[in-house]
Amino acid sequence: EIISLFMKKIAELDVKLVSQFEESVRNDLTTILTNSITDLMGYTFQFFSLYLSLSNDNSEHYNKLLQSVLFDLNSWNINMIYMFNPFIAFLKVNLMKNPSFFNNQSIIDQIFKICQQLHNLKCFKQIFEILDYLINFLNPLQFANSITSFLAIVVKTLTENKKSNPKVYHELGAELLLFISKMIIKLKCESTLQILSSIGGMNLLAELIDLILVIQGFNNKKLVYYSYCFFITSCNNIPLPLLNTIAKWLIMELPCSFKMTASLFRSKDNEDISYAARNYNKVINADVKVQIPDYVNIEKNEELQMFFNAASVLLNNLKINLVNNVKSE
Repeated sequence: EIISLFMKKIAELDVKLVSQFEESVRNDLTTILTNSITDLMGYTFQFFSLYLSLSNDNSEHYNKLLQSVLFDLNSWNINMIYMFNPFIAFLKVNLMKNPSFFNNQSIIDQIFKICQQLHNLKCFKQIFEILDYLINFLNPLQFANSITSFLAIVVKTLTENKKSNPKVYHELGAELLLFISKMIIKLKCESTLQILSSIGGMNLLAELIDLILVIQGFNNKKLVYYSYCFFITSCNNIPLPLLNTIAKWLIMELPCSFKMTASLFRSKDNEDISYAARNYNKVINADVKVQIPDYVNIEKNEELQMFFNAASVLLNNLKINLVNNVKSE
């Protein structure tokens, strides 16, 4: 940590000083890797990652390191699990600094082999960390087939473990939900559905939203809600059952005064969105457009605008459905 702070400070003064410092310690650090000094290998990769992030070094030394991380699958076996996070950090910096190197199908194939190995080891968080970096620094549509093929394996594992191993189902499903949410925001709806079309598409989105409860961290949950709001306001022809499923989760999370309106629509059971008859007239006679409080400057808050747009879509569709329910009853 002291070295990291030191390097960042001298980088602010002169990047050349960082390079001089790296040259003075490179041989010693390389010796640590060559001799597999396990207590220090993780720190060594952290140092190299930090150095690459502060410089434009593309020397043979770092190319060889990258090749070893990518192509030596023994680096990703169970005995090396303590190195997975430093390896992934090193991959991230290289993706960020030199994305053109990764615009190669053989490199992409190798990365998905690593993901497959991590999947076998149930290192789900690390898998989606790598995939997250891929869709952030590269164009995912260029390797959409690879993503689809790998996600098919993930979905198969989910299905197999849904009843037999809830722990694996929840852990893997939560990571998949978060990743797909990021894809929706980055790629928009049509491209995301194209990638997901052979593994469930909209039905997969409906199933995964139940796992919002096990996602860790407020910001991650917020990202999922935002992406689903984005999905229903920008995607055409969403089947009503799917819209209803999404609504059960989203409708109570929309901010500000909409929470008051949402209480009318809360489902009394898991199968039905019908509501008490005494609320019927309130809903039918109400203006279903969401009223935005005066103190909310929505024009300057794109995220909040998205929530309120989604609220209006949900309310209008639910109103139609609820009227039909009451008539049929």
